[in-house]
Amino acid sequence: MAATMAAKSGLGTTLVRQGYGATALSTGAVDMSGVAEWLRGIVKNSEMAHRTVDAAVADFLEFMAEANYPYAGSQDESLTLINAMGTVKSTHLAPETAMAGNLESTESAGLLFVGIQGYSDFDAKYLGKSLRFLSECGLVRSRLETASLEIEFPRVAHTANLNSFELAQLLDDGEVVLEMIERIQEKADLHQYTHLALPPILGRDNSGIVLAILQDQTALPCFEVLSLPPSVPGLRLQRALDRAMKRQGVRIIHAGVKGFVESQGCIRSIQAVAKETEYELEPEAVILATGKFIGGGIQRTDRLREPIFDLPVFVDNGYTPDVGMGALLTERFVSEQRIFKAGLKVDERFHPVSPDGQVIYSNLMAAGAVLAGHDYILGPGGSGISVVSGHLCAQVALDQLGSEGACV
Repeated sequence: MAATMAAKSGLGTTLVRQGYGATALSTGAVDMSGVAEWLRGIVKNSEMAHRTVDAAVADFLEFMAEANYPYAGSQDESLTLINAMGTVKSTHLAPETAMAGNLESTESAGLLFVGIQGYSDFDAKYLGKSLRFLSECGLVRSRLETASLEIEFPRVAHTANLNSFELAQLLDDGEVVLEMIERIQEKADLHQYTHLALPPILGRDNSGIVLAILQDQTALPCFEVLSLPPSVPGLRLQRALDRAMKRQGVRIIHAGVKGFVESQGCIRSIQAVAKETEYELEPEAVILATGKFIGGGIQRTDRLREPIFDLPVFVDNGYTPDVGMGALLTERFVSEQRIFKAGLKVDERFHPVSPDGQVIYSNLMAAGAVLAGHDYILGPGGSGISVVSGHLCAQVALDQLGSEGACV
């Protein structure tokens, strides 16, 4: 998001990365609950926080539409979407392939869950029972009647250990989609149901076309549930972000950062290496958006550390570099774990600061999960914080550099 927004603002933008991070593993949904409050705590300005969130969401939706992977929703109204564990998730922005499953938009529904033989990541029978139970207990607002069936997936060479990406790639072929629909119609009278609930595999590259064929041929609203990792919708989101970056002219370098040069409190150059190719970059502003543990933005060696610029890592707003892992974890798995809040502390303009509160490098900003206090597992906001902080960092870079054409 930071790179796309920076390029849209007229800055010459280069993205350096070794590979995909947590976004490609995610459900693809974007949570916005608590994001404005979180941002207000950093920028100390309520009006600016809400204005930034509104602008970031609008730009995200625009970028996704231009990248041919449209999202829907808003920061002001929550969605309730079914996930592959048989529970529901409250979120705010989701791909259109999931939107027909929003339980906030219907008072009652008859859901038919469609499973696939040999695909163990989606248990249609269990999901049907679980959602009916949630409805009967009043844990979801919709009155749900559910049923399930299982089909043999067309054109697979085997019927054991099928994986999401294999099935999604096959569904990019419209003929395979039609064959799948025929097998569903052979096993069920679709007139008995109001919605068709499917695994999160509706195409790798052509999900919009797959969804359109399904809804046209079944005459039902169809949706895919939110995914467990590894996630086809997460990969779609990452690839859509890549298309958005390229559309805005972002240069993407697949390499690892191996060093940097600084002087007078400013980063002057960055060295990156990919196999035998070396890159020497001289940006006027740098945005660090390396994630937390999955992306490698925070590492644990003899201490918690940020590996590129060796920035101090804070936990609960405190800097204790020698803290043991035992102090950051609890025995209860579903409890809040302090370690997931570890990250970089920033000032009002998202410059990382030292333990005494001083800006470390005047042209360095940080965005996303690498920030301290951002618990991407149980905390509010989730990927919404990455969207909003990336948007704001790009704006700070433009303001700081003062002109279009500068490099970030």
